[in-house]
Amino acid sequence: MSSGAFGDILILKSHASDFSQLEMEFQKCGAILRSTTELQQCLTLIAVHTPRFVMIDLDFPHQEISKLPILLSNQFPITTCGILHERSNRAMAQFIGSGLREKIFPPLSALNVLKQLDQFHTDRTLLSKTTSWRELNERCQLLEEILQKYDSTFKPGGVLELAQLLQQSMEMVMQTIHQMPTFRTDQAS
Repeated sequence: MSSGAFGDILILKSHASDFSQLEMEFQKCGAILRSTTELQQCLTLIAVHTPRFVMIDLDFPHQEISKLPILLSNQFPITTCGILHERSNRAMAQFIGSGLREKIFPPLSALNVLKQLDQFHTDRTLLSKTTSWRELNERCQLLEEILQKYDSTFKPGGVLELAQLLQQSMEMVMQTIHQMPTFRTDQAS
């Protein structure tokens, strides 16, 4: 329902082959997670720091994905959830669960476009690199316009144009993120 600008951007990036490896990804960015409960606490903590657009690229088996819906359930305060997944859009629709406004990208197009953006590979987890969210707000305006355009008018032949627009906006977003001091979540117990 919300069509205003994105508040901020949180990118959780994992190529983990199982859930324990996903936990290790979080440890690298300052959150020491030993359970799905701790992961939920961490995500909730991040959510109250106002990111409203969550982009999750998960590349691990479906049986592991089945552990995650509870973490993104209807009490989780996020407006829009974009899921990029190589295997199956249908699985992702189920994964998102009720209570979130879905923005599910067609599997072929957006995934392949984003995979070409080197930033998304070098910055595997940008969870920790957030201190002044305000500055990101402006940068994300352009990204929102692109995503809205993508949602309404995307055609299979339009990937190249989209790729160029995404490249420009993501370069700006990444540039801003790189200039920020590290934000640590201190989830150790």
